[in-house]
Amino acid sequence: MPLGNVSNEDFEAEVNNSAGQPLIPTRLIKDAEFPLNESVPQEPEIVTSDVIIKRMGAGRQVGDVNVPQSVRTLLADTTVFEGRREGNQLADVFGVSHGSVGVYATPNSKLAENLSPDIRQDINSFLTGKKEKISKKAIARLSMAMNHITEEKLQDLGAVALGTVAKDMAAVVKSMEPKEESKQDNNVQFLMYAPQVKNENHYQTVTAKDNY
Repeated sequence: MPLGNVSNEDFEAEVNNSAGQPLIPTRLIKDAEFPLNESVPQEPEIVTSDVIIKRMGAGRQVGDVNVPQSVRTLLADTTVFEGRREGNQLADVFGVSHGSVGVYATPNSKLAENLSPDIRQDINSFLTGKKEKISKKAIARLSMAMNHITEEKLQDLGAVALGTVAKDMAAVVKSMEPKEESKQDNNVQFLMYAPQVKNENHYQTVTAKDNY
């Protein structure tokens, strides 16, 4: 039978003739879904247990290293030697918060108390080692610069320039001297407050006349 459009009258008449009966027998639908040679699948059995099984890999677990140590060290290095702004920009690349950047850059501060001692020690050792390398290089350049300040060059300078050189040399000497530790006196000290003695001048006086 060719397909075609049906008028509203024919459609309503066909619906009225089949009212209360499905257009397709239920048996045919069931046989179509589950052939006779196949059994109807049963619902899976629900297994219950009193043992609570911990879901693995969900959330932050104890001992998890969420940020690799190499990334922590790199962020600390960038922040200390290049600036906080550069450290925050690098943190955005790795998806690390800006607050964590400040923690990594100051491993000896109270901000880093939540980090394990091994992590703090590792970051601190790296930063200290790099500072020592920079200090040694700076001292070598300083020695080289001082070697080029010859007596002949100083003689050609004016009074103002000589004063500037002397001031800079004094700063170099002061920075090279070992720092003296302040000695604190642990002796107990007592402060005694003596009462003030007042005389007649401290009080208001009234002069009384003798009428007798």
